[in-house]
Amino acid sequence: MDELFAKAFAAQANGDYLASLKAYDEIIAGYPDHPKIDKAYFMRGYIKFESMNDKAGAIQDLNHLIDKYPGSDLVDDAKFIIESINSGKDIISSFEQKTGDR
Repeated sequence: MDELFAKAFAAQANGDYLASLKAYDEIIAGYPDHPKIDKAYFMRGYIKFESMNDKAGAIQDLNHLIDKYPGSDLVDDAKFIIESINSGKDIISSFEQKTGDR
């Protein structure tokens, strides 16, 4: 599984987002009960939003993470990205607004 995560990260770093998503699909299909499976869903959502402009696909993956893994450390980040998508702002602008309100 670690090899598949490394493959996904390398593909993403090289701008090959489809290959990265394919590696995450392999993780999800091959290791559905692994403790890091939430990270695979998060990264799929993040890549779809940030690099592929697939907002609907991003929301679907991130909502799956939130619904299926409510105890995940990534839930708050997933919710934040969904808020960014729904507000029409990029992640940085949303973060700046959120931290500026404190």
